[in-house]
Amino acid sequence: MIIADRLRPIRTAIIAGRFAEVLDAIADLPIAVRTSADALLFRSMALWRTGDYLESAALAREASRTFAAVGDSDGIMRSANVAGAADFALGNLGDARQGFVRALDLADTLRDTLLIARCANNLGNVAYYLGDYPRALSWYRLAEANFERASWPKGFAEVWLNRSIVLREMQELHESIEAGNSAVDHADADDDKRLLGQALATRGETRAHLGDHQAAAIEAHRAHELAIAEGNPVDAGDALRVRSVVERLRGESSQAIRFGEEALAIVQPLGHTWTIAEVERDLGEAYAAANQRTKAIDRFESALAGMQRLGASARVEALRDRIALLS
Repeated sequence: MIIADRLRPIRTAIIAGRFAEVLDAIADLPIAVRTSADALLFRSMALWRTGDYLESAALAREASRTFAAVGDSDGIMRSANVAGAADFALGNLGDARQGFVRALDLADTLRDTLLIARCANNLGNVAYYLGDYPRALSWYRLAEANFERASWPKGFAEVWLNRSIVLREMQELHESIEAGNSAVDHADADDDKRLLGQALATRGETRAHLGDHQAAAIEAHRAHELAIAEGNPVDAGDALRVRSVVERLRGESSQAIRFGEEALAIVQPLGHTWTIAEVERDLGEAYAAANQRTKAIDRFESALAGMQRLGASARVEALRDRIALLS
């Protein structure tokens, strides 16, 4: 009971998305509390949100072992999901999917509707990375249904955000905007600045592809501001990537290169394989637009290596075709 009491404010801070505060609070706890399974898991979750994926994965697995030692199936389930999320960020999609499926099976057994929703959403993201868009959308529908059953409206913003991304990849741009509108509305209603920034960046990128460059630039700039305020370097880098896309599509290749290089400088040290590969790919497009073919090929080859690590074969082939056109 004492440990649970000490961790209650930390749990509240996690729900509110105050992850830097979580890390500071855990560091100040007595060692007996700091090394408890729940504290290890909370720290793992906060580190994931602040971009330290290797340490997040290690702590999630340590928490799982601690939960297993006392037969805590609920703790094992939650740890498997967080470890899967860390593996996902690091590009270990096989391990990530295995962790999410394990957590989903336990959630189904324990009738934990909220975790079923989270695992389904995560499995949708794996399918999206692999280019299986119908499967991704199917997982997102399952996630949304279970967020509703769990009376957890915070999940809706993330589901609509992910749908918006997939629909844009499918070239269903107007549908992507509609999904993006829903993501922005839900994130705004929940006062979730992290998801609001992600939703604005996503909708802004789709606007750019529809030719609404001014609105796209405004939304990407706002997304970058929110990411900086939230201490989220991955989202800050991705917002700059979107700025690069916007500038390239409106013919400002030198500005596109500048924003792309700034994005790469931010995300490259973080080890988030997907984001790095996306930034490298779009920076390659910026260099290609500026007729700097050698630099474009270099960036495309780096992106290709990241996509190969992810096992995203369709994306690898697309990058090979792009390199062939420039060679």
